[in-house]
Amino acid sequence: MPKLLDDLAAARADELALADDTGEATWGTLAERVSRLMCGLRDAGLRPGDTVAMMMGNRRECFELFWAAAHLGITYVPVNWHWVADELAYVLEDADARALFVGDRFTDVCVEALADQRASGVQMALLTGDPSAADGVGDGRLTGYEAFLDASSTDEPDDQWMGGPMFYTSGTTGRPKGVRGTLAGSAETPAEVLQLIATAVADFFPVPGRTLLAGPVYHSAQWAFSFLPMVAGSPVVMRHRFDAAEVVRLIDEYQITNVHLVPTQFKRMLELPDAVRDGAFREDLYYRLSVFPIEMPPLYKRKSDLPQLLEELLIQHQGEQAGELRVSKDALNVLTRYTWPGNIRELSNLVERLAILYPDGEIGVDDLPEKYRDPANHHAASAVDESTAGNTGMTLTGVSLKLYLRDLEVDMIRKAMHEADGVVAGATRLLNMRRTTLVEKLSKYDISA
Repeated sequence: MPKLLDDLAAARADELALADDTGEATWGTLAERVSRLMCGLRDAGLRPGDTVAMMMGNRRECFELFWAAAHLGITYVPVNWHWVADELAYVLEDADARALFVGDRFTDVCVEALADQRASGVQMALLTGDPSAADGVGDGRLTGYEAFLDASSTDEPDDQWMGGPMFYTSGTTGRPKGVRGTLAGSAETPAEVLQLIATAVADFFPVPGRTLLAGPVYHSAQWAFSFLPMVAGSPVVMRHRFDAAEVVRLIDEYQITNVHLVPTQFKRMLELPDAVRDGAFREDLYYRLSVFPIEMPPLYKRKSDLPQLLEELLIQHQGEQAGELRVSKDALNVLTRYTWPGNIRELSNLVERLAILYPDGEIGVDDLPEKYRDPANHHAASAVDESTAGNTGMTLTGVSLKLYLRDLEVDMIRKAMHEADGVVAGATRLLNMRRTTLVEKLSKYDISA
């Protein structure tokens, strides 16, 4: 049995350990499955210091891999599941991955990536979920995860070394870059060290408590705020996609004590007052969440945010539609003048519609629905003007240096916050700036943390 699971499995064998969209698992079941995965990977030739990649979604098998790697000295790379095959193939080569763990909803992308010459070092790929998704596809490396476990022993490996994650950046300045930290796998650190780290982290959480994973586990913060509390004894409940009402229900149903949320997720949860009146949302829980209300100006008052919001939504839908959707400058001008009575949700729906109708190429003005082009629905002044292209402060009579430097600073802060997944501490390191200074600038420029 894995060392770090010995005590948990012995004392709480029949208690909840993991829950996802498809079911639940106890600590006893988890320990057995992790043992089988460890032995199977050892028998397949994986050794301390080797690397595996995973494009799985938020599911229980992710945490089985986390636990197994934590005892085998293996490094695992959680891959952004919105990426296309070219990006996955790049990471497989760059990380020197010897195995790939695949969620059944991402089979097509992974099979295409495995066919790329850059994935030649991948010796096997294990498919979680529906095993029929592997039938007749690929070159034979893709096999069923459950069959792999069934064929593996439950014997405890002799030497157990600490392994952990290597996260890749979003690649906003080029190809994504892997960050191999102190938790990465090797044959140098005993597995028990991870337990010491988790115990230190547990000082910040009610442990054992219960943890909710409501964001993609390929983000380092989501991983840290879910797996490390679990090593300290906290069960983890997860969902693949964030849904405000579902999160509220899960917090109540599972008596969640730990969760990592970004401000936009809090806002969506707090926009559920009707549910309180309908009895679907416990009133005491609503007001516990509403300690610090967030007042967000409507979208038409935040015109400068529109390009970044469009970029984020396009990235999301490009991952789902596997296309290369872009918005032309003229179309952006039109959208900036629009009044947006439906705010962000209307913008998201528009991008989704465009992704379906025009999965490739550039969206022009004529491709926009009529109501967005109708001047009757526009503000009088445009926020994107030919004479101030790029928000650089360039005018027909020269350059406003003060405005140029301000916009440059705002742009760098936004990019750093995006790169750091909204975590102020991470952004301060990227910007080489004091935390207090960054917090002041976030407030000054009305940038959401």
